[in-house]
Amino acid sequence: MMNTLIRCATMLFAALVLVQGTEIAAKGPRTILSATLLPVAGAPAAAKGKAKYDVSASRTNFSVEAQNLASLNGRTADISVNGSKVGSATIALGRLKLELSTERRQAVPNMPTGSFVEVFVNGQRILSGGLR
Repeated sequence: MMNTLIRCATMLFAALVLVQGTEIAAKGPRTILSATLLPVAGAPAAAKGKAKYDVSASRTNFSVEAQNLASLNGRTADISVNGSKVGSATIALGRLKLELSTERRQAVPNMPTGSFVEVFVNGQRILSGGLR
């Protein structure tokens, strides 16, 4: 009886390890790039932000967050990567957030290391930084 219990527990453990290993292998390699977005001349002095680009075999995500933008509340910010607009977000409570994901069937462009992320309000650049 004890041998049967030990054998069953061992088989269950082996199956669990195999399933977890399969899930990890299915995800494949992952690339994560990030950027600190710093204010440029004419932007609110305390403005700051970050961008993140996350790619795996099954999905691609891109997000931009910024804060300390209270003087720009209610305005629309345009976010561009390497000079091409990728999305817009409304500034509220001094913050903005843009999230794009291929899981939600949104277009997320390829962004290699060194890609330049910029945030514009009324055509004026307020934040920028490079993905590393």
